[in-house]
Amino acid sequence: MSLSENKISKTMDFLVNKMCWDSQIVLSCSAVMFSNLENRMIPRCTGIQLCYPML
Repeated sequence: MSLSENKISKTMDFLVNKMCWDSQIVLSCSAVMFSNLENRMIPRCTGIQLCYPML
């Protein structure tokens, strides 16, 4: 396995708890687990939340 348990845990925590994604969606799109959380996903998701605050 190329991902550490810590990275999987951080990514799942961010996407499920902060972005309100369903855990089944995250698991079905496993490519999202390989993205860098701090440099890619958090800035982009923050931008999405600023543009669409209802999501």
